[in-house]
Order: sequence, then structure tokens, then C-alpha cells
Amino acid sequence: MNVPLLHFGSLSLAAGLALSGCVSQAPVAIAPATLAASTSSTAKPVKCKIAVRRITDERSAPQLVGIVGGRSVPSPADVPAWLSSVLSRLSAHGIAADFSGAESAPGMTYNAALMSAWASHVTTNLTAAVVLKMEAVDPDGKIVQRNYRGQAVRINWDSGDEGINKTIDEAFDEALAKMAPDILANCGASGA
Repeated sequence: MNVPLLHFGSLSLAAGLALSGCVSQAPVAIAPATLAASTSSTAKPVKCKIAVRRITDERSAPQLVGIVGGRSVPSPADVPAWLSSVLSRLSAHGIAADFSGAESAPGMTYNAALMSAWASHVTTNLTAAVVLKMEAVDPDGKIVQRNYRGQAVRINWDSGDEGINKTIDEAFDEALAKMAPDILANCGASGA
């Protein structure tokens, strides 16, 4: 059976156009509730309580978290609430974060800042990278500051909101896992 090559080219073009209509162009929705419900974090017994006094967004483009599949990933409207929900996941490491302004156990207080958060896609992968800065302030006013990086890569099945949110969650979870031992050391607890 001889089928003209032009016919196959037309079918390929038509299939490509049909599939491109399946991908949403609406911005991705990131909500604090979605991030707080991370399945990779489960609460452990509290070893340390910390007071987080200030949360800031120090990104150079705070209105955007990335671009995935031609869709913008705008920042949540309330970035401090978003970051509070992220820092609350320190409970997976035995750390209870308090955002009310109360003193933490050893008299240390903490300031947190989002330095970078970016999600994108590379061919068939979703990628996310975050940098959190945490300042520990002792009762004498001495400040110890560190940056904690997290990254995640997942298969990009459909550039959907759920996959993008999970990838960002995993990047934050990696940064929190790196942060936890330093906080536990400040509390005088042994961290694992």
C-alpha cells in the first residue's frame, strides 16, 4: 500500500495541533494549603520549639515562581503565609515553628527569607529549585545566617498544577532537611 508521505505529514501536524489544545495555558495555582499538606513530611515528636519573628521574600522577581509548559507559575498572593506553611513542615524533623512572636526554648529567635524559588521544565522533566535563608539570633544579638538549597526533578506528565506543586514541595522539603540539624544544634537537641 502506497500512502503519500505528505499524508503522514498532515496527520502528524493534525495530531500535534490536537494535543496542544489539551494543555492548559492558565497560570498555575500555588496555595499554602497545598504546600502544607506535603505527603513527604510526617510530624515527629517535638525536640525543639523555635520562634520565627520575621518572614520576608527577597527574590529579585517576587511575582513569579516559574514558567512550565508555557504557563506562568505566579507567587501566592500572601507569600509570608506560604512560607509559614513551608516552615511548619519542620515538624517532620521534630521542630515546632511558632509564628506568634513567642520566645523559643534557648532564647534564640529566627528570621526566614525566601531568596529564590523557580520551577520550570526541561523536555520531559519538571524541575524546581529553592533557596531559604535562615538567621538565628541569640539573646545577645549575635546573628548566624545560612542559606539552604533544595531541588527536585520529576517526570512532567502534563504540566499540571499537581505535578508542579509536588515538585516545588519536594524542593522545599530538601532545603528543610538541610536546615533542621542546624536548628536542632541551636536547641541543644541531637538531630537525626
